[in-house]
Amino acid sequence: MAGRVAATFFVSNDRQTLTESFGQVRQDFFHRKSLKRPGLSRKRPFMGSSAGKRILIVDDDVGLMKVTREALTSFLQCEVDTSPNPEYGFELALKKTYDLFLFDFSMPMIDGAMLFFLIGKVYNHSEPPRIVPPLLLVTGKGEEKRAQELLKEAGVRGLVPKPFAINRLIERVKECLPEISPALSPKATLW
Repeated sequence: MAGRVAATFFVSNDRQTLTESFGQVRQDFFHRKSLKRPGLSRKRPFMGSSAGKRILIVDDDVGLMKVTREALTSFLQCEVDTSPNPEYGFELALKKTYDLFLFDFSMPMIDGAMLFFLIGKVYNHSEPPRIVPPLLLVTGKGEEKRAQELLKEAGVRGLVPKPFAINRLIERVKECLPEISPALSPKATLW
């Protein structure tokens, strides 16, 4: 059965179940899973390819990652790629160009900060060198000494402590990408 995350966000991989439960549902509530790798998903909102910014979310908490993706694409003109696995997130960062990274601070094997620094090393040594996008770290450990030290690193634009309000996340993304536009027709309101 499809899960209802909030009054305005639907998280589902099963279109038929959602259609039966909620009647006619627009196609933009669904994301497509990549056929190349299990675990990668991608949300393409209805807009021209040059209209929005590109954001990569890597978080091992799949539920939070889906809600975050839906919130960003509902309120901002952006294309969001997601991965629950840091290794797949690394591959996506090498294959595509992003305007912002949104990584979980604490993940198994490779944490968000290490993933960011590995991507930065590869970007800086590529020919021609690529620009490393800014990073927002999502963390439940915002007071931890290491998390606070990361704020001093180049490219790290801030920490978003868990649990967070969607409007706070949207504000932080707008701070990192001041030229990002609001969604053409918001599917939801923040209040």
